[in-house]
Amino acid sequence: MKICSVVLCLAVSTLVHSKEKVVPEDFYDIVEVDDPQWSPVDERIVFTTSVPNEKRDGYDKNIWVVKADGTGLRQLTFDPGADWAPRWSEDGREILFLSKRGGVPQGWILPMGGGEAKCVTPDGVGVGSLQWVPGRRAVSFVAKVPIGSKSGPKPELKKPEPGDLEKKGVKVISRVIYFSYGEYIGPLAGHLHTLDLETGKLFQLTSGDRSVGDYKWAADGRRAAVLFKRFPKSRDIYETKLAMVDRKGKTRFLKAPGKNLGGLSSRPESSELIVAKGNWDGLNSVLYRVDADSGKWTLIDHGFDGEFGMLRWRRDGKRVLAVAEERGSAQVWTLDPKTFRGRRVTSGRRQIAFHSQMFPPASLSLSPDGSRFVATEVVSDRPRELVVVDVKTGKSKPLTSFNAGWRKKHRTVEAQKFSFKIKGGEELDGWIIPPARLKKGKRYPLVLEIHGGPETMYGEHFMLEFQILASAGFGVLYLNPRGSTGYGESFRKPGATNITLAYGDLMAGVDAAVKRYAWIDKRRLGVAGGSFGGFMTGWIIGHTERFKAAVAMRGVYNFAACALIDDIPVWVEHVMKKTMWEDPDRYWDSSPVAHAHKVKTPTLVIHSENDHRCPISEGDQFYRALRLNGVTAELVRYQDEGHGLSRGGRPDRRVDRLQRIKAWFKRWL
Repeated sequence: MKICSVVLCLAVSTLVHSKEKVVPEDFYDIVEVDDPQWSPVDERIVFTTSVPNEKRDGYDKNIWVVKADGTGLRQLTFDPGADWAPRWSEDGREILFLSKRGGVPQGWILPMGGGEAKCVTPDGVGVGSLQWVPGRRAVSFVAKVPIGSKSGPKPELKKPEPGDLEKKGVKVISRVIYFSYGEYIGPLAGHLHTLDLETGKLFQLTSGDRSVGDYKWAADGRRAAVLFKRFPKSRDIYETKLAMVDRKGKTRFLKAPGKNLGGLSSRPESSELIVAKGNWDGLNSVLYRVDADSGKWTLIDHGFDGEFGMLRWRRDGKRVLAVAEERGSAQVWTLDPKTFRGRRVTSGRRQIAFHSQMFPPASLSLSPDGSRFVATEVVSDRPRELVVVDVKTGKSKPLTSFNAGWRKKHRTVEAQKFSFKIKGGEELDGWIIPPARLKKGKRYPLVLEIHGGPETMYGEHFMLEFQILASAGFGVLYLNPRGSTGYGESFRKPGATNITLAYGDLMAGVDAAVKRYAWIDKRRLGVAGGSFGGFMTGWIIGHTERFKAAVAMRGVYNFAACALIDDIPVWVEHVMKKTMWEDPDRYWDSSPVAHAHKVKTPTLVIHSENDHRCPISEGDQFYRALRLNGVTAELVRYQDEGHGLSRGGRPDRRVDRLQRIKAWFKRWL
C-alpha cells in the first residue's frame, strides 16, 4: 500500500512539473466567455466567445447557445469578423445581435428555428446599443447623425459624409472636451432610432448637441428612459442627464440631484426607475428610486457600506439581483425592491458577474422564473467561464469549460490572500502569487503590481500578466491600498487625494510580504502599474531606491499638463483640491517628473499614442525627464491604441506588451 502511494505521488509530481510555462503567446489560446443571456421562455442560454486571431491581428467573436444543464452546446455564428451582444426576442424564436460583417457594427437577426442571419439596420451605417422594442416587432439602436439632425420619421439613414473642412483635415473645436477614450467628439452625435421590422419605417427619437449614453424601454415599449451625455459646455465627460422619451420623440428631462448618473434600470410592471449617482468626492455611489411619471427622486437607504450595481429584475418586479465588490471578491445579492435590503447569494474567493480589472459588460441573466441565474465566474488561477447559480441556495455549477484544455496543459498559480496592519491599526488586504516552480530554500525576485483607478480593486481574478511573471520565476504581489473600492466609504475616500498615504500603504504591503514569505529576495524587487498604477510607479521610484526595475504604463506624470489635455480634467482638480492657477506648486510637487532627478531605477515606460485618458505626452515627458537625469530608461509607444490597450488592443500589440514587461524584469531582476 505504501509503495502504491509513493508511485502515485511520483506520478502526480511528474505531471505537475511537466506542465508548460505560461508565456505571452498563450494570449492567443485563451477564450474569453462573456455576456450570457437566458431565454425568456425556456432553458436555453446564449453567450459570446472572443478568441484572438494571430493571423489577422483581430478577434474572432461568435455567439453560442447551451442549455442550463450544460447540454446542447452549439456555436451559432461563424463569421471571421465579430458577432456580439445577443438578445432574445420576447417569444424566444430569434436572436438580435451586433455584427461587423458589413465592415461596421450593424444589427442582425438570427432565427433560432433554422435559417441564415439577416441584417436589419441601414446598410453601411454603424449602430450600437441595439435592443428589441417591447411589445412591437421593432428594434432600437443608437447611430451617429449630424448635430443639426431633427427627430422624426426618416426616409433613410446614411453614413454621414465629412464636411469640407474635415475633408481638408481641419477640425474646428468649440467644446471643452473634444476627445474621450480614443474617440473624437466632432460634428456628430449618437442618437436613438427605432426601426419597424414589418413596415421598414425608421424614426429618429432624440436630437441635439448631446449623445445617448444609455437607455431602457418601459415594459410596454411606449417610452424609454434615456441618459444623455457629451454636452458641449461640460467640463466633465461623465456628466449625464436623465430624460423620458416617447415613441414620437417628445423629450422630458427629469431634474436630478447630481450630474454623474449611471446604472439605469427599469423595474418591470412599474413606472419606477433605479438610477445610480456617482461623484468626485471618493464616496460610494448611491441609488435613487425615480418615478418616471412625476419625476420624483427618492434616495434609497440600503444600509450597505458599498455599491450595488448591475441590477437584474425578476419578471414580476418583486425581487432584484445586484452585484457588489467586497474585499477583492464580487458577489451577487438578492434584494427586496422596496427596501433594497437582502442577502448574499454567492460567497467564496471569486468574482461573479464582474471582473474588476478587465471591465467587460455586465454578465448576469436570470432564468424565466427567477430561481436561477447565469453569470461569469473568475478566480485567480483560471480564466472566466460561465456558471449557473441557484438563487435560494447559492449553489453553483459550471456551465462552460472552454479553457479547460489550456489549463490542463499549463501550470498556473493560485494567489494567496493575506492581511496586514498599517500604522494606526487598519487592516489591508494583499495577494501574492509565488513563482510557479518554487523551491524550498531558494530566494526569488518579487514584482509589486499596482492597480489603476484608484477607485477599483485587485483581488480574486485571473490576470495573464501575473501568471506570465510567475512562470518566469517571479513572485507577484498586489494590494488594495486605501482609495480602493470594495472596503466601504471611509476606506475609499482618502486614496485619490493623498499620494503619501497610498505610497505608505504600498510600502507597508511590501514590508509585510517580505517578512511573511521567506522565499522573497528583498534585494530584487520590481514595481509596475498602469494608469493610476503607472503614476504611483513613477512616484515610488522617485522616493525610494529599494526597487531595482520598474515598468510605468499609461500613467499621469505631470499633473499641470494632464489637467489641460486629458478627457477628465475635473478628476485632476479633485485630486489636487484646487486648479493649477490657484496652487501651481502642489501640481508640480505632486508630479513624478518633478522627482525624476532622484530616480536611480531602470524604467520601462509604456504608453499608447491614442490615449486620451492619460495622453501620450505624459509618457513622453516622464521618459525624457528620466533620460535627461541619466536614468536607464526605454519608451515604447503603441500607435492606434488607447488607454485600454491591455484589455482590448490589437492582439499582436497586447502580446508584444507582455513580452516587454517580462523581458525588462528578466534583464534587471
